[in-house]
Amino acid sequence: GLAVPYDPSLVLRVDGALAREVARVQGVPVRVAAGVGASLVGYRALPFSEQADAVFLLDAGASARVGPFEIGVRARNVFDARWRDGQFNYPSDWDPGPDGSRVPVRHFTAGRPLTMDATLAVQL
Repeated sequence: GLAVPYDPSLVLRVDGALAREVARVQGVPVRVAAGVGASLVGYRALPFSEQADAVFLLDAGASARVGPFEIGVRARNVFDARWRDGQFNYPSDWDPGPDGSRVPVRHFTAGRPLTMDATLAVQL
């Protein structure tokens, strides 16, 4: 009946994509594609009866291809959610003296912020 520390209660990922030929220019096909992905990571149990927050992230991308040339854009964490990727709860004390704290403190690594990139590709 006890929760496993750092193990999320739920992990869910849903992805969808659509690709279509929308036109022809001088006999060369013009294709577009778009996709979206959503992730949900549930609450995670932490030591000392603490609990990490759940997080919802959305990713999206689109591209267009004419003949061998393709251009695309991608965004990760579309809503720029401020989330904690790794969360830990333990006593930490940087004072070398004998009276160090034994009180657990939350430590974390920051999750990826809104990240966008573009690509230009040539298909040979």
